[in-house]
Amino acid sequence: MKNKIILAISLLTTGIAFSQTPEERAKIVSNYDLEHLNVLEKELIAQNDANQKDNIEKMARLGVRESYVDEAGSYYNLKYFEGDTPIYVKTDNVGSALTARVNTINYGGSEGLNLNGQNMIVGVWDGGPIRGSHVELAGRITYKDGETFFVSNGGTRHGTHVAGTIISSGVNNANSKGLAYQAQIWGNTFDNDEPEVVNQIGQGLLVSNHSYGIPAENAPVYYLGAYINESSVWDQMHFNAPYYQAVISAGNDRGSSADTKGGRDLLVGNKNSKNPVVVAAVAQVSNYTGPSSVNMSSFSSWGPTDDYRIKPDISAKGVSVFSTVSDTDTSYDSMQGTSMAAPAVAATLTLYQQYYNQLYASYMKAATLKAVMINSADEAGATPGPDYKFGWGLINAKRATQIIGTKNSGGSIIEELNLANGQTYTKSITSDGVSPLRVTVVWTDPAGPVSNGTVDDPTSRLVNDLDVRVVQNNNVTMPWVLNSFFIQAGAIKADNPYDNVESIDVDLPSGTYDVIVTHKGTLQGGNQNFSLVVSGVNQTLSSNSFSNVFSVYPNPVNDILNVTVEGAKVVVKELSVFDSQGRLVKFVDMADTVGTHQVDLSELNSGIYMVEMKGENGERDVKRIIKK
Repeated sequence: MKNKIILAISLLTTGIAFSQTPEERAKIVSNYDLEHLNVLEKELIAQNDANQKDNIEKMARLGVRESYVDEAGSYYNLKYFEGDTPIYVKTDNVGSALTARVNTINYGGSEGLNLNGQNMIVGVWDGGPIRGSHVELAGRITYKDGETFFVSNGGTRHGTHVAGTIISSGVNNANSKGLAYQAQIWGNTFDNDEPEVVNQIGQGLLVSNHSYGIPAENAPVYYLGAYINESSVWDQMHFNAPYYQAVISAGNDRGSSADTKGGRDLLVGNKNSKNPVVVAAVAQVSNYTGPSSVNMSSFSSWGPTDDYRIKPDISAKGVSVFSTVSDTDTSYDSMQGTSMAAPAVAATLTLYQQYYNQLYASYMKAATLKAVMINSADEAGATPGPDYKFGWGLINAKRATQIIGTKNSGGSIIEELNLANGQTYTKSITSDGVSPLRVTVVWTDPAGPVSNGTVDDPTSRLVNDLDVRVVQNNNVTMPWVLNSFFIQAGAIKADNPYDNVESIDVDLPSGTYDVIVTHKGTLQGGNQNFSLVVSGVNQTLSSNSFSNVFSVYPNPVNDILNVTVEGAKVVVKELSVFDSQGRLVKFVDMADTVGTHQVDLSELNSGIYMVEMKGENGERDVKRIIKK
């Protein structure tokens, strides 16, 4: 059991460092339903206390161990009893930055962003306290639950590896460098995790990692794929704290005794929640060229949920991950498992939040963060669209930061919206005619009804069912959804009554479309917040537009871009070229141009750029181009 002694504040921290400011965290928390969070925390503490009393009696009567390490090195800790059956929580351990393309946005990366997790906090719950004195972690681990490191064991080794995957500095061994290597960690053991998570959410925690769970072979059969009480609790956390995002490993149960459906239906507990991000493990991807570049690990647990929701959500490297371990202050080792994939995603999402705050002085809601992650993911798997193995694909930090960076220059759309009962939301968008057009809507859904113990119960756990459609000239493009009649065949484009994520890919896009968001039935609470992310667009950001007289060609362009202004409707004063991160890279005084003007772009690197024209009366238009 977790040590209940409350230690002095000075003992809780290894070193003192400033991170997300108290003011920033207070601003985040001001948007939360703290009353409901406080009630939930008290309920979870009471439930844990009751479980501990029950555990003590049954461990003695049944001769059950509280914790142990198996032959594979996985750490088990008793959570509760289902009748007389012990339910354990197990650590899910069986080139992360390269696979996630985080190397392109870290210091020295091709995107020039220097996103290393500076001033950011990541919560980590794991089997044992992290070795905070490790040379790669020293000074950046805060022991939030009073459990400090004192001896290396299976739990601490796993937790220290997870921490290193996120924040290892690489100062002693460059190969161990984490994805957010200048961030800090709030460290906790996973005993009593749920009330602690609620408490730290109330302190402004944005992202947390959970590389553990109930192993499928240890669970009652009806738990597999089911929306149980644990699933509901984690959805309640997210719904009452809309900026918080939990990242959870999918588990490593393929090939276990519980695997009776060819790898499917192996997710348990909070891995079946709607709002957390659940992560599958794949092999390293050194150079993504298409879906065949992404190879599934031999162990990663597959979904979907019993009600046909797409889980896992995303994939990341979880095979042969090199990181810090707790044996000594300079120990390292390679491990594999979804335990290793989840912290890669947690670190990457933290960098997305860092970049968004850097550009716009605010953080994204978790639904927005998840929508950016899904919209930017690379295709993976044997069939188009999402599936129950890889989720929405391979996480791609380079593409995600491009989407974040171009929202104010018209190259993408990121909006946080609200839909009231009976309301229809419509937005006109224009394809850039070059890039794929992807429209993603995500909402943090209220907790759904808990399973009654029926095996493979398909009853939908979705509470508020939003629908998104993309329409052009009465042609309607539908969102992706798993085919409930033949799951193994992959996703289809049809109405999605299951997920609180709807994403649409428009084939061969060209011209203008309407994005339409509606809902079925009656919305619980009378309304539902949702986030909209669109990529592959060229949006005019001003009503004072002269797009009808402004054109650029060729596109893609080699060195010389022709800019044409037809007629004498406006007087053009200046032209500006911005890179994919919104930075000005070229300025041209157009000298009251009418007709065609040639702009030399030979000094620019290959990539995506935005060309902005301004007129003398405030007219403005933006065109998206690709430089070869």
